[in-house]
Amino acid sequence: MLSLQELSDRAEIQDLMAAYSAAVDGQEWDRFDDIFVEDAELDFTDVADFQAHDRETFKQWLAGGLPQGRHYFHLCATTHATIDGDKAEAITLCLNPMPADDRVLLFGHWYRDALVRTPAGWRIARRRLELCFHAPLAPFPGVSPWVSPWGATST
Repeated sequence: MLSLQELSDRAEIQDLMAAYSAAVDGQEWDRFDDIFVEDAELDFTDVADFQAHDRETFKQWLAGGLPQGRHYFHLCATTHATIDGDKAEAITLCLNPMPADDRVLLFGHWYRDALVRTPAGWRIARRRLELCFHAPLAPFPGVSPWVSPWGATST
């Protein structure tokens, strides 16, 4: 049976994963200050030529690579966390439709994270994106991939 502390830790870690998705999808890079430690190690070499050893470089890389005005979303689920005191390892499944020119690619990947408990809560200390697959999504004839459900379009 899980203790109240273990239940709380698992809920906080799951919330951290949701916060990451919301920050990226909303292009709210300053929210990363509450998600990653300052000297986080980040490895996205499975999908891009990118590694960093600090969250500021990561913020700049994402801000430069995700054009404003497009709609992004990360569907993260099934986080499996192994918690050991103030450290944890987590694997989170993610489906990510990514706009690419005039089409959308669907990426399936895992985030493999090392987390640490800080006085402000759990933070990601190391993240490696491990690619499982990517595939083009079939376009809808005559419909821009940047149409939002509310009717506004982005380019």
